[in-house]
Amino acid sequence: MMGRLRLLPIFLLLAISGPLRGTAEVEDGKDVKVGFIVTLAGADRISGTAFCKTGKTCRLVEQESPKLIIDLKAGRSYSEIKIHCENDCSFNSDHETVIFENKQELDFYNGKTGPIVKSVWRRREPIGKIMLNFSDPSGMTRW
Repeated sequence: MMGRLRLLPIFLLLAISGPLRGTAEVEDGKDVKVGFIVTLAGADRISGTAFCKTGKTCRLVEQESPKLIIDLKAGRSYSEIKIHCENDCSFNSDHETVIFENKQELDFYNGKTGPIVKSVWRRREPIGKIMLNFSDPSGMTRW
């Protein structure tokens, strides 16, 4: 009888963890509609809509002149965005990739430093802005 009682917590844990794992897989592949507007100094405004799957990288913008590539990896609680410009550009962190939570406007700047952080504070003027609007295809904003 005592042996069976010791196994009860294990069976309960397995019963609970099974459905949760399956739910996480469904949530990772959820369709998300991303509306975006990109302004870049000296270039026409770019706007559009992309349908992305959560947990997968999705290309929002790819243009040749001036060269600009923007990739987004949408997540349920946070997202990651990566930018590549003709001349190096970066976000406020001095990196071309940034992770953000529910932020809908991101400025980007000329130049980047990569992993080396300069000890001198300098004011950086934005050269562009990315505005995002997340929703699922049924119309609920930011799922």
